[in-house]
Amino acid sequence: MRILDNTILSNFAHVKKLELLAVVLPDAVTTPQVMDELRQGEATKRLPVSNWQWLTVVSLTANELTHFEQIRLVLHDGEASCLAVASARNGTFFSDDRDARRYARRLDLPISGTLGVLVLLVRDQHVTLPQADKLLQTMIQAGYHSPINSLAEIYDFRD
Repeated sequence: MRILDNTILSNFAHVKKLELLAVVLPDAVTTPQVMDELRQGEATKRLPVSNWQWLTVVSLTANELTHFEQIRLVLHDGEASCLAVASARNGTFFSDDRDARRYARRLDLPISGTLGVLVLLVRDQHVTLPQADKLLQTMIQAGYHSPINSLAEIYDFRD
């Protein structure tokens, strides 16, 4: 299971390419807390209105809610809910939030982010490297704080 938080979903919403997430991460899920954040972003026009119907929203179990309540003392609700689900269900946590990724490391969770998704898209030949780099540049223009300007800086696509 791959649990996506608001940062990943927002980056792909900004470039109007949510369908790429559905193609490369067909088992992606999120939480009601993340959906609330996304809808709030749409309502305040910080995010374009998008079709989220492709994305499975999982409810938190009682144990996950207990863990969520602990995590939300230090993180936002979206990240906290995703971490609680990923921890309980042995999932991979997808986020670009530095503090949330640190917390995930403490929980020994597998982690990825926007750059990891873009690499998967190129590696699996859903987009070319120049197309992925263009998406990355558009995400950066929309506010994504990327540590790189091209995916070639972090991955050798010749394999």
